Amino acid sequence: MQHRHIRFADAGMVHSQVFSVRSKANNFLFLLTLVSVPMGAVAETQVGGSISVGYSYDDNVSVDEIETSSGRGDQAVEYGARLELKHSFTTALKTTLSASHTSTNYREFSALDRDTNAFSGNVAYDFSKTSASVNYFYINARIDGSDFLTYQRVSPAISFFTGKQWYWRLAYVSGNKDFETRRGRSATISGYEVDSYYFLKGLKSYFNVGVTTREEDSLAANYDYDSYSIKARWTNRFQWLNRDAKFELSIKYEDRDYLARSWGISELRSDQRLRTRARLTLETWQDTKLQMFVSYNDYTSNLATADYEQQVAGLKFIYDF
Repeated sequence: MQHRHIRFADAGMVHSQVFSVRSKANNFLFLLTLVSVPMGAVAETQVGGSISVGYSYDDNVSVDEIETSSGRGDQAVEYGARLELKHSFTTALKTTLSASHTSTNYREFSALDRDTNAFSGNVAYDFSKTSASVNYFYINARIDGSDFLTYQRVSPAISFFTGKQWYWRLAYVSGNKDFETRRGRSATISGYEVDSYYFLKGLKSYFNVGVTTREEDSLAANYDYDSYSIKARWTNRFQWLNRDAKFELSIKYEDRDYLARSWGISELRSDQRLRTRARLTLETWQDTKLQMFVSYNDYTSNLATADYEQQVAGLKFIYDF
């Protein structure tokens, strides 16, 4: 993604802006108070975005949020657009806003066509050795033209280096999800995240390992669960025919312990969810990239409908502006 730079000379007054985000689901009000630039400082704004079109084949079309699969494969075409604005009030105080839309259209399973709108906002302050941030994320998903899921979360975090190659991020997560037609699955969410990054060659090559804990308190008790997950990711940037390229390999394991019996089984439900993904991004010509990916998911559960495997492969063309 490219960014267009706009500079503003401040007049010498200290201003504040309040940005509010209101969820249709529960009228949640999120306030970000952004303190601007002191006298004599220069602010910088970057604006950029991307549009994309892609094709994929899914050997088991599924709705991951409700752990349900069709058992059949299908092809899909995906369109996407994203807009991002970054603003530095000072060298220490920065904010990022982004909005995106994704549309996935299946060849045969048109009843599962999905449109997803997402918005995120982040405010960060650098205290030299430590930085603090607050992130807000909102997503609305529609299936076959009807509201399906609204999800939002707030995540305060602190980040810091230990040495020259290790970087850490510690975060608390609080959120909620609201299902339009499956009300029993609507839930409040809380948890903690610990991420570590080891830089082999700066941002050109690094590892990321993370641990997450999560508690979901649903309207229907049989969907309540506690979980932990472990993830690992390797990112490597390199040159391919004198053009930029990036390879990413990731794996995530999640273990869920449900707190009440589910319908259809006589014991407490237990799920183990393994996700793996490989992605290669190649710069093809100016501002345009080709992205190829393959993923494999293995979901194990003592609830038969939530026990399945899934493989997806595809490619995507991305234009940055």
